[in-house]
Amino acid sequence: MTKLANKLLMAVLFLVHSYSNAQIVVGPISNPHPRLFMNSSEIEAMKIRVASNREPWKTAFVNLQARATAASSRDPRPYTGTDPNTYGDYCRADAARARDLALMYHITGSDIYVRYARDYLMSWATATPLPASNLNKASITGMLIGRATLPMMWAYDLLYNHPLMTGQIKATIENWFKSLEIPIKSCKEYWHENDYFNKQYYQNHLVAHTMGLLAIGYTIGDVGLVQFAVDHPDNSRDFVELVQGCIFMPGDQPCSREYDQELWPVQKGEIYDRYRHQTAPEKGLQYSHLTMRLLTLTAEMALHNGLDFFHYTAPTGEKLELPITFYADFHRLKDACIKGGYYCSYGYDETPRIGIPGDNTSFWEIAFKYYPYNVEVAELLGSIDRTAYPKLDSIIGDPVLTHGRKICWEGRQSVDINYDCIVNFEDMMYLAQNWLKCSLPFQEGCVEGDILISD
Repeated sequence: MTKLANKLLMAVLFLVHSYSNAQIVVGPISNPHPRLFMNSSEIEAMKIRVASNREPWKTAFVNLQARATAASSRDPRPYTGTDPNTYGDYCRADAARARDLALMYHITGSDIYVRYARDYLMSWATATPLPASNLNKASITGMLIGRATLPMMWAYDLLYNHPLMTGQIKATIENWFKSLEIPIKSCKEYWHENDYFNKQYYQNHLVAHTMGLLAIGYTIGDVGLVQFAVDHPDNSRDFVELVQGCIFMPGDQPCSREYDQELWPVQKGEIYDRYRHQTAPEKGLQYSHLTMRLLTLTAEMALHNGLDFFHYTAPTGEKLELPITFYADFHRLKDACIKGGYYCSYGYDETPRIGIPGDNTSFWEIAFKYYPYNVEVAELLGSIDRTAYPKLDSIIGDPVLTHGRKICWEGRQSVDINYDCIVNFEDMMYLAQNWLKCSLPFQEGCVEGDILISD
């Protein structure tokens, strides 16, 4: 089947789901490795960006090289104990090293990086008992497995086709990945049985569970597991449910743990985890960013295997671009008091925390790849030093290196609508598609982010 036919098929499936609540059917996992966060053509594009010796990719590669050198001098430390937090700490560190080594192999072509990365993978996959197989039952267990182990799966995905990855080695590693399904699903049930621990019905832990199961499924080629993660009647928090539940539309009810809900009605694109502003406190933006990021990374894996959730709209209007747009200005302006002031209410001003506790601004490099016409995203990335500002994403590493694309900012022409430094048919096409949305400046009904014809 051609790529166009595949896209048409997926469009039909999404329409069927939207209008009749039918199940989104996951097709055969036929795309070759790598197929999680980058495919072969995207890896080649990354190599070209690095070879150009231009910023921000020049600095991003230098930083990756330093991390890979450090990783090659470390010994893997697989954790086989029972404490979920310790598992998360140890696995996250080794998984990041394996990921960086795998990326260095693809950029440099040096087999030495494959050997080091393989050692990390095999050390964990051959430990006794298997890591995560006997972790204590706790609300955090599934979340930590999903988030901490995913970079290890990506490293495996990146190295899959190398001759040093023999059939026996692959079988051993995939056996470990497959074993992770049990504790993640067990933790999902634990949340459900306990009424989502004080009615936290659509928060980041639940997204991490589904993200982890989807990653396992795509990594080892388990169609049934991917179907369970994407859309399945036995999974009350599958990805389709999470997109609709985690993203707010006007009139939606926030988490019951919020107080004065009428005083602070939700806005289009806000994330369910905003309640952490009051319950953490001062972590509403941080946890909303985390949920948004995990949703996006899950969508990234699905897209590389034929399911486009970046352009999927739930029956009630939720879509991934809404939170990506809503939260961008908080990071650009470094001001938690904008857009109604919820995130600096009740004496808690989250401004000093923006971009610091892991909710890094470099996340929007991924968003810009899929939403090149989004003005808020382009303005955010155009307002920062992309070589100095980005912090590492714990899962994919440096989004500037892997996903960053050229942004025209200084001297941009107003008709360069998609900020790619070229005025061409793509700009005219977007303008034509949106002409009737907002044809007059300051017209009632124009929403933030629309392209005005006056531009």
